[in-house]
Amino acid sequence: MNKHIVSRLILWLRSAIWNDEWHDENISIEEYDHLMQIAKRQAVRGLVAQVAVEHKNELSSKILLVSDVVMLKLTKNNDKINRLTVEISQALTRGNIDHVLVKGPTLAPLYPVPNARETGDIDIYVAKKDQSRVAKVLKEQLDVYLPPYTEGKHVNCYIEDITIEIHKSLTDLHAPWHIWCWNKIIDQEMRQKYYVKINNQDIPTLNPTTSTLYTFIHFYYHFITLGCGIRQIVDLAVMMNAYKDEIDYNRLKCYLKKLGLFDGFCAIGWIMLNILNMPKESFPYEIKLKHKKPQTAIMKDIIKGGNFGNYRVRKDYKPGILHTMQTFKIMTTQALMLWRLTPVESLWLVPSKAVLHMKIWFNIHVRKKQPMETQSE
Repeated sequence: MNKHIVSRLILWLRSAIWNDEWHDENISIEEYDHLMQIAKRQAVRGLVAQVAVEHKNELSSKILLVSDVVMLKLTKNNDKINRLTVEISQALTRGNIDHVLVKGPTLAPLYPVPNARETGDIDIYVAKKDQSRVAKVLKEQLDVYLPPYTEGKHVNCYIEDITIEIHKSLTDLHAPWHIWCWNKIIDQEMRQKYYVKINNQDIPTLNPTTSTLYTFIHFYYHFITLGCGIRQIVDLAVMMNAYKDEIDYNRLKCYLKKLGLFDGFCAIGWIMLNILNMPKESFPYEIKLKHKKPQTAIMKDIIKGGNFGNYRVRKDYKPGILHTMQTFKIMTTQALMLWRLTPVESLWLVPSKAVLHMKIWFNIHVRKKQPMETQSE
């Protein structure tokens, strides 16, 4: 991909999130359309459109028209998601379901222009003690059907064409002792909730320290499997800057060390500092040479694969053995890229995913074919 267009995107993102100096008033509509195409792949069109609207007196009317349409669509979608977020959280609260909202709607208020952040779905984590009741509460309170939990970390329901992910687990760690450690962390941190204002209502989310940990892990484990876009790094940078006086950096470092992720966190920290130009005071950890070295490889993969690796070229997009083999080849490549930063998790990635795929295959092709009385035993 053209390095010039990538550099241009980074400059526009810096302007959107930090109000950095911007000088691109001579951009043509053709160049802007190209910029928007790249921004779409990275799920940051709203941030680009935001900058254009803020510099409306310096840009052409055609560019402003495109930007206004993007912002109008995002605002409409975000308004619906915010409304549903409040309705669902209040319904769960009425049903005494211990829960927190994560990602999208809870991150947007931290941005200079909240509606410039693209939000696709609603993610809710339900405490273990209430996971057996959440389906009943959603049915009673909102008349929404939630299917039973399977091998994955969440199940989905749908309201007004918006996907609601109800999580029994927030992330896919791979080493067994890291999974155990994460579960202990989240059980403890659920006792120290934080509240964000959405539509003037207090919505429970993870506290700033745990939100930072989770936001990083969410990016890292999408990246280490099939890829992830720059929007997730922007989320982390904006969050760390907004919460810089509230994050317990000693506790965060302790958690990252226990999960074998501290060096990986510092590598992404270097990208936030060096590429996105995040204020230095918002990332207090020492950046070493080993943290700087992977920057080129990580950024190349992010730009190539796009948001959640959805733009990665495959030979076969249909489910089947060839598709699965390609998936595992991609995961192996990603794990090798990050081997020196997170050796334990990189080593466990492919085996753990293989076991998960076998369990899913067994449930689909074997268990469902057994007689009902056998399944219920």
